[in-house]
Amino acid sequence: MRSPLWFVLAGVIAVAGFVAGGFHVASGLGGIESRLMQVVMPGGVALNLKEPGTYTIYYEHKSVVDGRVHVGAGMGGLRLSMRGPGGDVQLVPNSAGATYTFGSREGRSIYSFTATAPGEYRITGTLPDGRAEPKVVLAIETGLIGGMARMIGGAIGMAFGGLAIAGILVFVTLWQRQKAKRA
Repeated sequence: MRSPLWFVLAGVIAVAGFVAGGFHVASGLGGIESRLMQVVMPGGVALNLKEPGTYTIYYEHKSVVDGRVHVGAGMGGLRLSMRGPGGDVQLVPNSAGATYTFGSREGRSIYSFTATAPGEYRITGTLPDGRAEPKVVLAIETGLIGGMARMIGGAIGMAFGGLAIAGILVFVTLWQRQKAKRA
Protein backbone atom coordinates (compact mmCIF):
# COMPACT_ATOMS: atom_id res chain seq x y z
CA MET A 1 0.00 0.00 0.00
CA ARG A 2 2.93 2.34 -0.56
CA SER A 3 2.07 3.18 -4.15
CA PRO A 4 0.90 6.73 -4.90
CA LEU A 5 -2.04 5.16 -6.75
CA TRP A 6 -3.67 4.63 -3.34
CA PHE A 7 -3.96 8.42 -3.05
CA VAL A 8 -5.72 8.51 -6.42
CA LEU A 9 -8.06 5.72 -5.29
CA ALA A 10 -8.80 7.68 -2.09
CA GLY A 11 -9.71 10.74 -4.18
CA VAL A 12 -11.99 8.66 -6.42
CA ILE A 13 -13.75 7.17 -3.37
CA ALA A 14 -14.23 10.63 -1.81
CA VAL A 15 -15.76 12.00 -5.02
CA ALA A 16 -17.89 8.86 -5.45
CA GLY A 17 -19.41 9.42 -1.99
CA PHE A 18 -20.54 12.91 -2.98
CA VAL A 19 -21.84 11.72 -6.36
CA ALA A 20 -23.79 8.87 -4.70
CA GLY A 21 -25.27 11.36 -2.22
CA GLY A 22 -26.34 13.64 -5.07
CA PHE A 23 -27.99 10.77 -6.95
CA HIS A 24 -29.72 9.70 -3.73
CA VAL A 25 -31.28 13.15 -3.33
CA ALA A 26 -32.20 13.47 -7.01
CA SER A 27 -33.93 10.08 -7.12
CA GLY A 28 -35.68 10.67 -3.81
CA LEU A 29 -37.20 14.02 -4.80
CA GLY A 30 -39.32 12.45 -7.53
CA GLY A 31 -40.70 9.91 -5.08
CA ILE A 32 -41.56 12.56 -2.52
CA GLU A 33 -43.31 14.78 -5.06
CA SER A 34 -45.47 11.88 -6.28
CA ARG A 35 -46.71 11.27 -2.70
CA LEU A 36 -48.42 14.67 -2.64
CA MET A 37 -52.11 14.13 -3.55
CA GLN A 38 -53.40 17.27 -5.28
CA VAL A 39 -56.98 18.48 -5.01
CA VAL A 40 -58.56 21.59 -6.54
CA MET A 41 -60.99 23.58 -4.42
CA PRO A 42 -63.70 24.77 -3.99
CA GLY A 43 -65.53 21.48 -4.16
CA GLY A 44 -65.37 18.08 -2.58
CA VAL A 45 -62.91 15.26 -3.16
CA ALA A 46 -62.78 11.72 -1.76
CA LEU A 47 -59.31 10.60 -0.68
CA ASN A 48 -58.57 6.92 -0.22
CA LEU A 49 -56.02 6.95 2.62
CA LYS A 50 -54.28 3.60 2.82
CA GLU A 51 -52.78 3.98 6.28
CA PRO A 52 -53.65 5.71 9.53
CA GLY A 53 -51.44 8.54 10.75
CA THR A 54 -50.92 12.25 10.75
CA TYR A 55 -51.37 13.99 7.40
CA THR A 56 -50.50 17.53 6.37
CA ILE A 57 -52.50 19.75 4.02
CA TYR A 58 -50.47 22.23 2.00
CA TYR A 59 -51.68 25.25 0.06
CA GLU A 60 -49.88 25.18 -3.29
CA HIS A 61 -49.58 28.80 -4.38
CA LYS A 62 -47.75 27.65 -7.53
CA SER A 63 -48.86 24.41 -9.12
CA VAL A 64 -49.80 22.44 -12.22
CA VAL A 65 -52.86 20.15 -12.17
CA ASP A 66 -53.99 18.27 -15.28
CA GLY A 67 -51.79 20.47 -17.46
CA ARG A 68 -53.30 23.68 -16.10
CA VAL A 69 -51.04 26.15 -14.32
CA HIS A 70 -52.37 27.54 -11.04
CA VAL A 71 -50.73 30.57 -9.48
CA GLY A 72 -52.51 31.93 -6.44
CA ALA A 73 -52.11 35.03 -4.35
CA GLY A 74 -54.09 33.55 -1.48
CA MET A 75 -56.81 31.12 -0.53
CA GLY A 76 -59.66 33.59 -1.08
CA GLY A 77 -61.31 32.76 2.27
CA LEU A 78 -61.48 29.02 1.54
CA ARG A 79 -63.04 27.05 4.43
CA LEU A 80 -62.21 23.37 4.70
CA SER A 81 -63.97 20.48 6.39
CA MET A 82 -63.31 16.75 6.38
CA ARG A 83 -65.23 13.56 7.12
CA GLY A 84 -63.69 10.15 7.58
CA PRO A 85 -64.93 6.63 8.28
CA GLY A 86 -65.63 7.60 11.90
CA GLY A 87 -67.28 10.99 11.26
CA ASP A 88 -65.94 14.54 11.26
CA VAL A 89 -62.17 14.91 11.25
CA GLN A 90 -60.59 17.84 13.08
CA LEU A 91 -58.34 20.02 10.91
CA VAL A 92 -55.65 21.58 13.10
CA PRO A 93 -53.99 24.80 11.88
CA ASN A 94 -50.36 24.00 11.16
CA SER A 95 -48.11 26.37 13.06
CA ALA A 96 -44.85 24.84 11.79
CA GLY A 97 -45.17 26.59 8.42
CA ALA A 98 -43.27 23.94 6.47
CA THR A 99 -42.69 24.85 2.83
CA TYR A 100 -41.51 23.00 -0.26
CA THR A 101 -40.52 23.67 -3.85
CA PHE A 102 -40.46 20.89 -6.45
CA GLY A 103 -39.96 22.13 -10.00
CA SER A 104 -43.15 24.01 -10.88
CA ARG A 105 -44.79 23.38 -7.48
CA GLU A 106 -44.49 25.49 -4.32
CA GLY A 107 -46.49 24.99 -1.18
CA ARG A 108 -46.77 25.77 2.52
CA SER A 109 -48.45 23.77 5.24
CA ILE A 110 -51.78 25.07 6.49
CA TYR A 111 -53.47 22.19 8.36
CA SER A 112 -52.80 18.75 9.71
CA PHE A 113 -55.22 15.98 10.64
CA THR A 114 -55.11 12.49 12.01
CA ALA A 115 -56.55 9.58 10.07
CA THR A 116 -57.49 7.05 12.74
CA ALA A 117 -58.11 4.24 10.25
CA PRO A 118 -57.54 3.56 6.56
CA GLY A 119 -60.46 4.37 4.30
CA GLU A 120 -62.25 7.11 2.43
CA TYR A 121 -61.86 10.64 3.74
CA ARG A 122 -63.84 13.40 2.04
CA ILE A 123 -62.41 16.91 2.05
CA THR A 124 -64.72 19.78 1.16
CA GLY A 125 -63.76 23.37 0.47
CA THR A 126 -66.14 26.31 0.19
CA LEU A 127 -65.60 29.97 -0.60
CA PRO A 128 -67.64 32.81 0.90
CA ASP A 129 -70.94 33.49 -0.88
CA GLY A 130 -70.68 30.15 -2.72
CA ARG A 131 -68.15 31.55 -5.21
CA ALA A 132 -66.43 29.08 -7.57
CA GLU A 133 -63.32 31.25 -8.04
CA PRO A 134 -60.47 31.55 -7.28
CA LYS A 135 -59.42 27.94 -7.73
CA VAL A 136 -57.15 26.81 -4.91
CA VAL A 137 -54.80 23.82 -5.15
CA LEU A 138 -54.17 21.80 -2.01
CA ALA A 139 -51.72 18.93 -1.60
CA ILE A 140 -52.16 16.27 1.07
CA GLU A 141 -49.48 13.89 2.31
CA THR A 142 -48.00 12.08 5.26
CA GLY A 143 -44.35 12.09 6.27
CA LEU A 144 -42.98 14.63 3.78
CA ILE A 145 -40.69 16.41 6.22
CA GLY A 146 -39.49 13.16 7.80
CA GLY A 147 -38.92 11.64 4.37
CA MET A 148 -36.90 14.64 3.26
CA ALA A 149 -34.84 14.53 6.47
CA ARG A 150 -34.09 10.82 5.93
CA MET A 151 -33.19 11.46 2.30
CA ILE A 152 -30.84 14.34 3.15
CA GLY A 153 -29.38 12.40 6.09
CA GLY A 154 -28.68 9.46 3.80
CA ALA A 155 -26.97 11.71 1.27
CA ILE A 156 -24.81 13.30 3.97
CA GLY A 157 -23.97 9.82 5.28
CA MET A 158 -22.86 8.73 1.80
CA ALA A 159 -20.70 11.82 1.34
CA PHE A 160 -19.04 11.56 4.74
CA GLY A 161 -18.72 7.77 4.39
CA GLY A 162 -16.75 8.29 1.18
CA LEU A 163 -14.58 10.88 2.91
CA ALA A 164 -13.98 8.55 5.88
CA ILE A 165 -12.91 5.65 3.67
CA ALA A 166 -10.69 7.98 1.64
CA GLY A 167 -9.15 9.35 4.84
CA ILE A 168 -8.40 5.85 6.12
CA LEU A 169 -6.74 4.95 2.80
CA VAL A 170 -4.60 8.10 2.91
CA PHE A 171 -3.62 7.47 6.54
CA VAL A 172 -2.71 3.82 5.95
CA THR A 173 -0.77 4.68 2.78
CA LEU A 174 1.19 7.44 4.56
CA TRP A 175 1.86 5.11 7.51
CA GLN A 176 3.09 2.34 5.17
CA ARG A 177 5.33 4.79 3.29
CA GLN A 178 6.84 6.10 6.57
CA LYS A 179 7.38 2.55 7.77
CA ALA A 180 9.17 1.69 4.51
CA LYS A 181 11.42 4.78 4.81
CA ARG A 182 12.51 3.74 8.32
CA ALA A 183 13.32 0.20 7.23
